[in-house]
Amino acid sequence: MNNLTKINLVNGGVDTAKSPKLLDRVKIEMRVKHYSRRTEEAYVGWIKKFVLFNKKRHPKEMGAEEIKKYISYLAPNQQVSSSTQNQALNAILYLYKNVLKKEIKFVDGFGYIKRIKHLPVVFSRDEAIAIIKKLHRAEQLIISLLYGTGMRLGEVSIHLGIVLQLIYWIRDKIFGRFRNY
Repeated sequence: MNNLTKINLVNGGVDTAKSPKLLDRVKIEMRVKHYSRRTEEAYVGWIKKFVLFNKKRHPKEMGAEEIKKYISYLAPNQQVSSSTQNQALNAILYLYKNVLKKEIKFVDGFGYIKRIKHLPVVFSRDEAIAIIKKLHRAEQLIISLLYGTGMRLGEVSIHLGIVLQLIYWIRDKIFGRFRNY
């Protein structure tokens, strides 16, 4: 069994002697709802930072005011973007709604950082080809996959690993029989 303890259904779902810790409960809840591991890691990180910011007080003892102070603190003191602030808020609200089962009234009035509108930088086809031609073979393959398919870097690494396995398998099938000669 993994490091998350089983939830014992004694005393209305919580067995105080064996009940998992708060962050483990968050992980269990997120896994039950099929959230991605990265989302789980991000939410657990924000919840941990929220608790530490409030001098390790249990979130059950806190409410909208503490949430507002923490989210307002992030922008000027931690230099986070508005989308990062929003992710931190959603992580904390997830904790209250889904894990602690505590309703938090609408959290408003904190200092959101102003979103800066960025225009995307788009290369022309000729510019992209000129850049790709200046790269070495492996980098050229990866960048060509990124550009041609619209994949993200993580997706290319997964697909590239599969392609390399296939290439090695084919190489061994074709050239493997000649190694013994």
